[in-house]
Amino acid sequence: MGMGQLGGYRCLLTLFLGVIFLECTCSQRVLPDWPKIGDRITQPFLDQLMVSQLLEQNLTLGFFLKGLNGPPGPPGAPGPPGEPGQVGMAGPPGPPGHVGEDGAPGAPGAPGPPGSPGAPGLPGEKGDPGLQGAPGAAGLPGAPGLPGPQGPMGPPGPEPIMPNFTVICEGEKGWLQCKQYELIKVTKAFWGRDDHVTCPKVPAGLNLERVCETNPGNTMQKVKGQCQNEQACEVVASNIFFDDNSCGNAYKYLKIWYECIPDEANAVDVLKEGGKRRRRKRKRAAKEKRSASSE
Repeated sequence: MGMGQLGGYRCLLTLFLGVIFLECTCSQRVLPDWPKIGDRITQPFLDQLMVSQLLEQNLTLGFFLKGLNGPPGPPGAPGPPGEPGQVGMAGPPGPPGHVGEDGAPGAPGAPGPPGSPGAPGLPGEKGDPGLQGAPGAAGLPGAPGLPGPQGPMGPPGPEPIMPNFTVICEGEKGWLQCKQYELIKVTKAFWGRDDHVTCPKVPAGLNLERVCETNPGNTMQKVKGQCQNEQACEVVASNIFFDDNSCGNAYKYLKIWYECIPDEANAVDVLKEGGKRRRRKRKRAAKEKRSASSE
């Protein structure tokens, strides 16, 4: 060990002992002698004031040995975590991150409601004509149309020949008669029963409910033989007259349809209006009507 190191240790020891002495002897507060008004401030007074200020502070031995700032010590053990502070304000959103890889497709969702119908598409090309279909059922008859305007009046027709008709119940007599200068023309005859209303008074032994018709040709022949081309005639409705009992006990009646036609053979001319013969015109007109009706 050199002399320099030994001298340094001695100085340190002396300083250490001086500090201990000062701490022991100066436990009481050392105050300088304060100057009075008008006294001069001297350097020793300032040094004493500085020493007194230092003694009032709790200075360690290291302050005298190493000065004000010593070397930093080793880091201490971490202390216990403190209480969490208050939640700070949310910071501004960060920039968007990079687009990640596509994930696996998810499960199909429930079908959504049907959308509104789209606009109609363009018409397609015209197709080939198909086979002709079967005719449809006939439609209902339409409503009757409005009556049309009345047409012009036609020319006057010939004088009509009104047919006469008579019914004779079985067992009774009937009388057929036309006007003077007219003859009977039988057009139809029926002997039998074709309903349950005509001749309702039924004699005893005969039946009203049975419907029956005798020989039509025989009936027409008998009636014409009795009345055809006669001005008047009498007919008896009986089985004896017709010589036909094919309907049995059915209560029958005789129906005769006939016309009255002019008697051309016995017609008498009548002079009217200055000697003109008008009866001949009527006879010719009646003849034309008969020929037309026979056709």
